[in-house]
Amino acid sequence: MRNLRTEFNQLMIYRDFTEVHQGFQKIMEVNRGSIPVFVYLETEEDPLGPEVASTVLNFEQELMGDEQVENAISVYDFYATIFALNQNLDHPQYPENIFAINMIYAISSEADYNPAENLVHREENIARILVSHRICKIILWIILNRELLL
Repeated sequence: MRNLRTEFNQLMIYRDFTEVHQGFQKIMEVNRGSIPVFVYLETEEDPLGPEVASTVLNFEQELMGDEQVENAISVYDFYATIFALNQNLDHPQYPENIFAINMIYAISSEADYNPAENLVHREENIARILVSHRICKIILWIILNRELLL
């Protein structure tokens, strides 16, 4: 058995009452103990188009099937939820027509708080999937606890 120790944890520089430390703790709380990573998607088509959305949502389902993935969420999930609420649907469903997509885009773009803002850049044909990975929890546990017996 070996002992694995971290030599430096930058978070330790900040006291518990600082905004940085509290922000980090909030990230940990929201993501159930893992640090999320972005999957960067670049397409030649409109990233909000139904064809791209379908491909990405299928990819999300594949990610969720991996035992190491805790959670995956994208702008497409957000739009599917908004569309379902607007249409009185029983479950989230991504809109199949560009008119509905453009309506959601316009409304969310004008909002004071737009949770999808960092997940899509339509003009640049870029979208992101936010993925919480279980291995990040292990690494984070090592950093926060400063040692792990292997």
